[in-house]
Amino acid sequence: MLMQRDYAGLAGRFGYVRAFDRELAAAIEADFITAAASPHNDAPEESPSIVLQYFKPNSTGLFAAVDCTVTIGEAASVFLSLIVTGKGEDKYVTLEDICGVAW
Repeated sequence: MLMQRDYAGLAGRFGYVRAFDRELAAAIEADFITAAASPHNDAPEESPSIVLQYFKPNSTGLFAAVDCTVTIGEAASVFLSLIVTGKGEDKYVTLEDICGVAW
């Protein structure tokens, strides 16, 4: 969805924590454009990384955090942060942040 520039689809499916007072799809688009233009967005030589960290059991519903780099071109990538929440088997993934990659 990100590579297809389907910002409305991303917003509808995942939301966006850092939208603040902006419309979700517009916030995702603006932050993606800023991240893609970052001087620190060179693509890593190895394949994109994905880091999954589980939270200890808690009463807030926080289940896991997912951090990953996404290649967006031959020589560029962006960093995505997602949060998984829920109770029991019901889980929800929310896009938390999009930023330039600093190596």
